[in-house]
Amino acid sequence: MSETPPVAAAAGNMAVRRARPRHPLQVQWTVIHALFVRNLSAQFGKLRGGLAWAFVEPLLQVLFFTMIYYMRGRQELSNIPIPMMVITGVIPFILFRQITNASSKAFRQADALFNYRLVQPIDPILAHAMHHTVFFIFTLTSFLVFAHIIHFYFEQVLILELVMNISLLILFSLGFGLNFTVLVTMFPEAKRVIPFAVRPLFFVSGIFFTAESISSEYRHYLLWNPLLHVTEITRSCFYYSYPSHGDLGYVAICAAISLTFGMTVFHLNRRRLLQE
Repeated sequence: MSETPPVAAAAGNMAVRRARPRHPLQVQWTVIHALFVRNLSAQFGKLRGGLAWAFVEPLLQVLFFTMIYYMRGRQELSNIPIPMMVITGVIPFILFRQITNASSKAFRQADALFNYRLVQPIDPILAHAMHHTVFFIFTLTSFLVFAHIIHFYFEQVLILELVMNISLLILFSLGFGLNFTVLVTMFPEAKRVIPFAVRPLFFVSGIFFTAESISSEYRHYLLWNPLLHVTEITRSCFYYSYPSHGDLGYVAICAAISLTFGMTVFHLNRRRLLQE
């Protein structure tokens, strides 16, 4: 009886390994990655201004609030330069708003893809969150590098704490996005209301003020807002002299509640969402 050549045996073993079914999480990651690449291609191919707007929107807000403070003779607030104070408030809030407001849009745009068995209803929303996270990293890094070039120096850079803080912000935003997706799918008119419902958070999330600058009589009310904690922690990651009132544990609790509630509502209404 002739022996099987080593190359043929190896090829046979590879074929067997390839024939093995992949883990469902591996399959889901492949789908999410493909949707993520598709979103990036659409963003760059459709309109170059899409990338430019990622810089223009926070830049206009930074310039606006910086000019207001400078006109009042303020160069810094709570030991942090005004431009850095606004940058570390505006850009994380934009990430929250993008993931929250546009998740339902990402779900509706993927209707045709749900005919494929491998595509799960939550996959377009996760790919959408990844897409905006990449833009966030790119935008924040660019702003911080530019700020350093024009001599707005950092006292420190706590990378691990910053990554944990932003990761919790993404999970918190994702929970809201899942809830809004269910709401908008079942009640289409809600898509006009949601942006107005989110907008007031812009004024209470510490974008153009610090928690330290608010009277202690009212500060504890504002600190119920987890987005204010995110802003405070982000600032303290770059300035150790900044008197932060942020609590990473509180952000983690809010993110867990938001994501758990959002995934529960989304899962319970999964079939109904696909039928709408």
